[in-house]
Amino acid sequence: MLEQRKILVSRGHDQLRWGKNNEGTYNLKEAKLLLLELDSQAPDRIWKNLWKLQGWMKIKLFMWLVLKRKIMTSDNIRKRGVLGPSSFPLCEVQEETMEHLLNNCIFTSILWDSFSSIFQQFDGDNGSLFNTLTNWRKNFLDNEVLSLALALTPSFIIWNVWKERNNIIFKNAKKSPQYFYDLILKQIKETVGTVVRNLPMKPPSSIEWRILYKLELQGIFPQGLVKKASILDPELDFWHPSHKGFSKFNIYGASKGNLGTAGHEGVLRDNNGMILFIFHGHLGKATNNMAELMAMEQCLEFLV
Repeated sequence: MLEQRKILVSRGHDQLRWGKNNEGTYNLKEAKLLLLELDSQAPDRIWKNLWKLQGWMKIKLFMWLVLKRKIMTSDNIRKRGVLGPSSFPLCEVQEETMEHLLNNCIFTSILWDSFSSIFQQFDGDNGSLFNTLTNWRKNFLDNEVLSLALALTPSFIIWNVWKERNNIIFKNAKKSPQYFYDLILKQIKETVGTVVRNLPMKPPSSIEWRILYKLELQGIFPQGLVKKASILDPELDFWHPSHKGFSKFNIYGASKGNLGTAGHEGVLRDNNGMILFIFHGHLGKATNNMAELMAMEQCLEFLV
């Protein structure tokens, strides 16, 4: 509050004064007005979204530590004078930092890319963890159930990556990204299911139904809404595994309008469903056919 004081400047010796009054003495009324002015300033959106989130309290508290950069990664431990291994346990390639652990590691990137693809998050800036979180769109979906799932996803990704990091260090047990992809889907489904009774159950749009099916959340809606979904989108598609020893590349491209803002995505899986490669991107202005062809081009470039 002292930093917000306005100091009168005049000739003569320096004096510590309070606020705007001529005497320069402390004034209770002026102090109250200053506090009200500070309270009226909007907090950063990321903090507001964190404490409003209908998620697990222990994860919200952990996310608070993440945003404060206080979690005990190797770089933070060394700052406290504790020596130990500096290599990163998940990929063993780079020195462990919070930024690499939760945002840039190959293991973590697979999870970010997998859920970005589900939610069609093609326009985010993943240059830093803070950018990844602040650019994770919260309100582009009209359906309340799906909006909640969207808001929960980043915290579940970060929480599970941290738990896996600790399991490797303390238990020498390592699991695949696919295991955590399935686990996060389960956690989202369970969390949404506990609060769904308090949310409005309006019919999802065609695009929203696609996302709900990928998240396995279609079962929480009343049967009448599920029937309506088959009319809205009769081509809801499911992934089918390839033959043993083969892998399958699924690609998708679309534009909003034709010509319009376009994007493409693709995922490569083996016959067990293990994710091997993911891509997605914003294409600017393009037609639907152009978006599909550019997705196919990206696929072929990876295979060649």
